[in-house]
Amino acid sequence: MDSEQLREYGHRMVDFIADYYKTIETFPVRSQVQPGYLHNLLPDSAPDHPETLEQVLDDVKVKILPGVTHWQSPSFFAYYPSNSSVAGFLGEMLSTGLNVIGFSWVASPAATELEIIVLDWLAKLLNLPEQFLSKGKGGGVIQGSASEAILVVMIAARDKVLRTAGKNALGKLVVYSSDQTHSALQKACQIAGIHPENCRVLKADTSTNFALRPELLQEAVSLDLEAGLIPFFLCGNVGTTSSTAVDPLADLGKIAKSNEMWFHVDAAYAGNACICPEYRQYIDGVETADSFNMNAYKGLLTNFDCSLLWVKDQYAVTEAFSANPEYLKNKASEANLVVDYKDWQIALSRRFRSLKLWMVLRLYGAETLKSYIRNHIKLAKVFEQLVSQDPNFDVITPRIFSLVCFRMVPIDDDEKKCNSRNLELLEAVNSSGKLFISHTALSGKMVLRFSIGAPLTEQKHVKEAWKVIREEASYLLGKRLVQRPLAGETSIYSSSSLRSLYGVSDYLNGSDNRRYSSSLATKGVGHLARKGTGGRSSVSGIVATVFGATGFLGRYLVQQLAKMGSQVLVPFRGSEDNPRHLKLMGDLGQVVPMKFDPRDEDSIKAVMAKANVVINLIGREYETRNFSFEEVNHHMAEKLALVAKEHGGIMRFIQVSCLGASVSSPSRMQRAKAAAEEAVFSALPEATVMRPATMIGTEDRILNPWAMFVKKYGFLPLIGGGTNKFQPVYVVDVAAAIVAALKDDGSSMGKTYELGGPDVFTPHDLAEIMFDMIREWPRYVKLPFPIAKAMAGPRDFMVNKVPFPLPSPQIFNLDQINALTTDTLVSDKALTFQDLDLVPHKLKGYPVEFLIQYRKGGPNFGSTHFASSCGKEVKNFREPQEPSNAFRAKYHVTKGIEQSSLALSKTKMEGEGDDYPGPESGIDGINLNGRNVGAVMVAPRDVDVASQSGCRVNIYVNSNVQATCGSALFGSKVKLRDPGVHLHIEDVKMPREDGSRQKEMRLIKVALCLVCLFNVSLGLFLLLCSLLRKETESI
Repeated sequence: MDSEQLREYGHRMVDFIADYYKTIETFPVRSQVQPGYLHNLLPDSAPDHPETLEQVLDDVKVKILPGVTHWQSPSFFAYYPSNSSVAGFLGEMLSTGLNVIGFSWVASPAATELEIIVLDWLAKLLNLPEQFLSKGKGGGVIQGSASEAILVVMIAARDKVLRTAGKNALGKLVVYSSDQTHSALQKACQIAGIHPENCRVLKADTSTNFALRPELLQEAVSLDLEAGLIPFFLCGNVGTTSSTAVDPLADLGKIAKSNEMWFHVDAAYAGNACICPEYRQYIDGVETADSFNMNAYKGLLTNFDCSLLWVKDQYAVTEAFSANPEYLKNKASEANLVVDYKDWQIALSRRFRSLKLWMVLRLYGAETLKSYIRNHIKLAKVFEQLVSQDPNFDVITPRIFSLVCFRMVPIDDDEKKCNSRNLELLEAVNSSGKLFISHTALSGKMVLRFSIGAPLTEQKHVKEAWKVIREEASYLLGKRLVQRPLAGETSIYSSSSLRSLYGVSDYLNGSDNRRYSSSLATKGVGHLARKGTGGRSSVSGIVATVFGATGFLGRYLVQQLAKMGSQVLVPFRGSEDNPRHLKLMGDLGQVVPMKFDPRDEDSIKAVMAKANVVINLIGREYETRNFSFEEVNHHMAEKLALVAKEHGGIMRFIQVSCLGASVSSPSRMQRAKAAAEEAVFSALPEATVMRPATMIGTEDRILNPWAMFVKKYGFLPLIGGGTNKFQPVYVVDVAAAIVAALKDDGSSMGKTYELGGPDVFTPHDLAEIMFDMIREWPRYVKLPFPIAKAMAGPRDFMVNKVPFPLPSPQIFNLDQINALTTDTLVSDKALTFQDLDLVPHKLKGYPVEFLIQYRKGGPNFGSTHFASSCGKEVKNFREPQEPSNAFRAKYHVTKGIEQSSLALSKTKMEGEGDDYPGPESGIDGINLNGRNVGAVMVAPRDVDVASQSGCRVNIYVNSNVQATCGSALFGSKVKLRDPGVHLHIEDVKMPREDGSRQKEMRLIKVALCLVCLFNVSLGLFLLLCSLLRKETESI
């Protein structure tokens, strides 16, 4: 292990974890991913070559954290807590760093002896009887979990009985517990060979607050003795998982002792609270027990795993688990002078767990731990009071510790419906991402569990959680206005709920009543939308038919509609595979594909019949033999608006147009969109129009074709020099704007929004971003408009003239070229994202990261890393997939605020003129492979490199400080030895054009001119043929 690398990586990992805790509240508490999500994000096999820590941490952020349920979130109230703390984390680090396997005393004496001492400390804090301390026959041991602890003592008890009753008596052994005991006992019985019919699960109910009744136990034991069976094991509980029930230990212990049973007490959760004197009463009677366990990670700020087990008779355990092969024998063990913990557990190997418990006890002290537990119990009291004050909820069991069991009350005494409603509430709350709770069943009732124990939880988190629960419950208890349509239903709404909402009489409903449809139209559907972040399993009153959902924008819109609980109907034509991917955006049945014919009005009515929202995304940027601009962009929108008007139950109609739509636009598509807007507003004055600018995203029709073209041909044509201005926008922001309009109070109805990105670009600017992402030096061919039109014209001319479909344009069609002759910007007084309370993303980072797929050296080619402080090392760039491809990087060496740059490639080092400010930069010399290159390099200078693997670059600063880059760009490490010097690796790209590349570009331009000439000639020929045909037909 490299100590310096450990120091550097350790610092960075601690920073990463600290940042995670600092931002933990920004994550949804319960992971929102779907099963199998990670399989598609990670490669099928392990990497052949090392990757950098930055790459791994990037994947943790992007791929792992979305799949994490955040147990340390202050809004985690599910199950029981798994505490974490600085002391526990440091102890875990120390244990991992030492990496000892202390299965026996001789294997690591400190690991064994510290465990003995620390468990004695805890036993004294719990005021356990002296029989459980190490000075007598008893003692403590740290297990991995309570399940392991219970299994260990059950096997010890089993073997103890069988030694006297004989091995054939195994089938007669009987185990006793209440039905509230953890499922770990059932597993232990299965592993220990206890017959299932000999496991007595005794019913506990509300009469004892779900504690085991001694008389039931005595009755069961008596019946088994009469049947000739052997009662041998009893498990009592202090703080059951479902409700924190506490069994009467003293009474149970007497029964166990009188029948020679092993009595084990499981206090995995509540045992922690018993270090507080006021809660010690709950383990009164533990002196009658043979063993006792609790989980320190559930309340004592000790990271998982750390389950503590004490036994009165350690020899009963060691006789059951002792195994001493020759290779483990040693003098200390054979002389019985030491404890070998391998004989106290199932496995041989064991971790140095006592370190973290020792550090927690030392760094915090017993009083701090007691205060920590009391604070969580206090917060539970606050939540219990909030629940008790709400008539729609009941507290099911008296709260003892920091768990509150509650549920929504039955509305009509129907217990089955009440259980179902509580499960709906559970899923709605958890799908919101704002908190996470769990459930259980008590006497057949579905009960919600609110368990407080996360270290970061404060009173504000408890009150905010209750607010979310109440909001979701209010919705479920009678405020659901529109139900999800079921197959075969003819109406999308519940008539009674709609009538109560709008105050109309029985006959005033349905599509025939204009007064009714008007009342819907003026209110919008904001009142139906779920509040909060929603979730795929949540339910809203919105039933949206989204025309054009199989297109680019549709995927993102359907995803957001489904997340807020909407039913989404997806009309499609063509293959049934077209909308299949959209079904994954929602729960089963939430996204419903419906085949339709856009030219058939009855078909349109059918897919709109169940909707109360219609969104039209249909549009085409180029014409085909079957669909013209007018038919797709204008007449289709008009037809949908008229059908929606006739429907009468459509609350919202949203038409998606395009930025630049105008009757005077040079683009036919934009003119058709403008006509569509006018037609929609004429039919539905309350409609909303969205005018998005050119949309950027994973499947966009601008950056993807550009990058593909560059990857194929090595250059990009710039129409008209690429100087017109426009405001491209991230597609996710456009979808968010549509959803925001649906969620409002109707204020967006009858209005037009222009949705442009935050920055103004030219095509040249956008192309620069594209080239930067694909790690290519920009290479352009500027095409004047006349030449570009001449090249694109023949396709538009022939589209309806040939008897077969033409391929779609590679980059631009004639109509798009016409649109590029003018700027397309958001108007000064237009309504924008800001009017919808949204801030659009800038086109950098994630919105354009999809372009990395077009890098010739692979997606990881040219990743950026930094070395930023003295003595730190950082991995350099990965070698490209094709080593023959030369590439280069810029290194910026900074001293204070001064800066200088140099460029490296496999075969030469270049200075780039003004990049070098001169000697005042503080760089005295640059040395490559022992050859002095010079203090200041203004003009390019060739430098021989002996070999790729042996290249070394030494940068001398002030003549006595050195930064070393070994192995040039191939898997090298960078070390800075001066705290004032910083080496920044800026970027990696393919080489600049050399002479051969310039010749190649000239040939490309000649070829383009020839193609243009051919297209013009072809166009003239087709025009002549068309005229001759008309003349012939007239004759």
